[in-house]
Amino acid sequence: QGELYTYHLNKAMGVWSVPPTILVKLNLTNFQWKEVVSESRQAGWRNGHTIVMTLFIDNLQHEYIPHVFTNFSNTVFYDTHSNRSQQHQIFQWSDMIVLDYLTGNTDRLFCNLLNMQWSPSVLHKPIHNLG
Repeated sequence: QGELYTYHLNKAMGVWSVPPTILVKLNLTNFQWKEVVSESRQAGWRNGHTIVMTLFIDNLQHEYIPHVFTNFSNTVFYDTHSNRSQQHQIFQWSDMIVLDYLTGNTDRLFCNLLNMQWSPSVLHKPIHNLG
């Protein structure tokens, strides 16, 4: 249910980077589940269980950590000559980093920093778990 709390915190922060999320009481006899009833049961889902449903976003593109966040000097360098798109990306990533910190989400950035000891290029690979 952390996804639901993250969605509402995201809204309260005015960020809007988390897709709409709701809690649903599962009823596998409803028409919308008919195509996936057997898979749902194999996954251990049972009628009456509460599940989290999040809006599926189609055609997502790979995303990379902005260079300003992979620079390991003692200061974060912000280029005032960067274009609007770069500025928007930096602001969006700043919001996500704060949201991840507040919600204890370690799989977007922290795990990549930890994995640098085995693969120094990990910060230059696509980031997963972005919506």
